[in-house]
Amino acid sequence: MIVWRLFYVALFISVALLAYAVYTLAAVRGSLDNIPASFSFGPPDAGLHVVGFIDYDCGNCRAVNAAMMTALEKDGNVRYSPLVLSLNAQSPSKYAMRLTYSAGLQSKYKNAYQYFMANGTNVDEKDIADIASQTGIEEKNLAGGLKEPIMERLIEKSEQTFSALGASTVPTFYIGPGIKYTPEGTPSADDFLKLFAEARGK
Repeated sequence: MIVWRLFYVALFISVALLAYAVYTLAAVRGSLDNIPASFSFGPPDAGLHVVGFIDYDCGNCRAVNAAMMTALEKDGNVRYSPLVLSLNAQSPSKYAMRLTYSAGLQSKYKNAYQYFMANGTNVDEKDIADIASQTGIEEKNLAGGLKEPIMERLIEKSEQTFSALGASTVPTFYIGPGIKYTPEGTPSADDFLKLFAEARGK
């Protein structure tokens, strides 16, 4: 009798933990829709939201970017939020990641993101003036954003969300509420368009 009671207790605990994990995952997935439009590409009220986790050190992330931008242009009704991570704490690209989030505080996130995708991330403090000029940001604002506490929280939130979703590799994309996509190779724009259609149930 005691054995059966222990079994049922263990079963109850297991089911409760599973339910909590499912609830937590759903809550984290739901939080992706709260990413500010200023950190996104495409119409703020688009019918489909795509979140990508990107690391500037990832060669495939850079390769995928061109296909994603083409797909966004062709579709026209997708909001894309690429959240930049730096999975290697010692990477030189960590400074570029921080500059990207600083640019986001000036509503220029996508400008900085595209700049680093096109020009690489081998930058440091001496490059701020040029980056500011190329991305349409006041130099003092771009530099000042690096010291804002909210920027650190934004980076930390992206890292925590990536972890909470159970993602482990980049690039990883969350397309609408139901599709998680981690490409093994380099997808084409048409591949993304098919995923967009699938997410819409077409």
